[in-house]
Amino acid sequence: MEVLLGFHVVTASMALLSGFAAINLQRKAPLHRIAGKVYLLAWLGFAVSGLVIGARRPEVAPTEIITVIGLLVTMRAYWAVLNRKKLGRKWLQLHYSNMLSSLAFVCIATLNQILFRTFDLPSWFFWVLVALPFFVLPLYGNALNRRYALKGAQ
Repeated sequence: MEVLLGFHVVTASMALLSGFAAINLQRKAPLHRIAGKVYLLAWLGFAVSGLVIGARRPEVAPTEIITVIGLLVTMRAYWAVLNRKKLGRKWLQLHYSNMLSSLAFVCIATLNQILFRTFDLPSWFFWVLVALPFFVLPLYGNALNRRYALKGAQ
C-alpha cells in the first residue's frame, strides 16, 4: 500500500505542476502539448490510485466523488482537443474551461489532503475549499477569453 500511496502522491504532484505549466504556456507551443499530455496521464494515475486507496473503506468519501467528477471534466477537456475540427472555434473555450475546472479539482484534493492531515479542521472547511476555486476560475477564464479572442483562436 505504501508504493501505491507514493505513486498517488507523485502523480498528483505531476498533475499540479504540469497543469499550471500548461495553462501558462502558449497553446501552440510544443511545451504546452507536452505539459497537457503529462497532465492527462498524471490525472489518470492519481485518480485511479486514489480510488483504489479509497476502496479500502466501505463508505464513499467526498474526495472520491470529487475525483470522479474531476476525471470526467479532464476527459471532457481532452475530448475537446480530439474533436477540435468538428467543434470549430468553440473547441478552445470548451477545452480551457474544462482544464481550469480540472485543475481546480486537483488543487482542492491536494489542499484537503495536506490541511486535514496537518491541522484539526472542522468538516465544513472541506466544502469551503471545494467552493473557493470556483470563485477564482471565472476571473482566469475571462483572461483566457480575452487572450484568445485577440489572436483569433481556432
